[in-house]
Amino acid sequence: MDNNKIKVLYISGWGRSGSTILARILGQIDGFFHGGELRTIWVDGLKPNGLCGCGVLVRECPIWKAICDRAFGGIDKIDPPEITRLQRSSEPRTQEVLLAKFLPNARSKLKSRLENYHAILDKLYRAIYEVTGSRVIVDDSNHPGYAYALSMMPGIDLYIIHLIRDPRATAYSWSQRQKKGLGTYTIRDNSLGWNIRNLVTESLSRTVSGKYLRLFYEDFAAKPKLAIQQILNLLEEQPSQLPFASENEVRLGISHSVFGNPNRTDSGTITIKLDDEWKRKLDKSDRTTVTTLTFPLLLKYGYFRVMGDR
Repeated sequence: MDNNKIKVLYISGWGRSGSTILARILGQIDGFFHGGELRTIWVDGLKPNGLCGCGVLVRECPIWKAICDRAFGGIDKIDPPEITRLQRSSEPRTQEVLLAKFLPNARSKLKSRLENYHAILDKLYRAIYEVTGSRVIVDDSNHPGYAYALSMMPGIDLYIIHLIRDPRATAYSWSQRQKKGLGTYTIRDNSLGWNIRNLVTESLSRTVSGKYLRLFYEDFAAKPKLAIQQILNLLEEQPSQLPFASENEVRLGISHSVFGNPNRTDSGTITIKLDDEWKRKLDKSDRTTVTTLTFPLLLKYGYFRVMGDR
């Protein structure tokens, strides 16, 4: 790696696929810093009640205060609404990433459009790198459009983990959030979003040639220690110690994630195990709908095997 570049490990895929716990484990490794879903720091992290993974407000967290001081001269100097407007007007949409592969000069035009936004992101990631002293920044923002934007930054050495989970499982997980009044995707939206997000993330494998790894949630849940080692091999990082108490038990300490799944605040020793409740509880008609709408990729990703699903 060029010593002037910042190594960023980006987790991309559809929501409810285990990205938070995967990123949490990686963040426990010496030299790794888990920043959470950094794409949303302007909207969610820096809002008045935005909570850091360490349990205090992001605005009051000593780590984030130091980062914002280094990057922007202080949190109060940041204008989140203005940066959000800039982000929305310049960050490539998911579909644009695919089109950029086929339209002449599309990437260079996008890079020009992103110039001002890139300048802000460069300050943010460089400050994280300098304040935390980390070798690897773990970002589980999930959106491939944001990953594509990062790939165009000369100061970023980008690695992508393409995290895939059975869409029937994600559909069930979103439905449980709906029951709790937390907002969700419909069965149809989940299916179409899962298709698009995975297709576009897969296309990024050519953008970051040799720095892309496809990882299935089901394989990670079955053998988490092996999955982490595969990621470390991709990064060419070999830490002296991993945060595992056993093959499936991991020790989680404090994180400084700016946004993500509520379990980002959990600590202590936890057991990683497959969550397949959807196989018993997902409504039959919903299961049929998801399977029909995602069938080509379900087949491609090996979710149909002799004697049952993956």
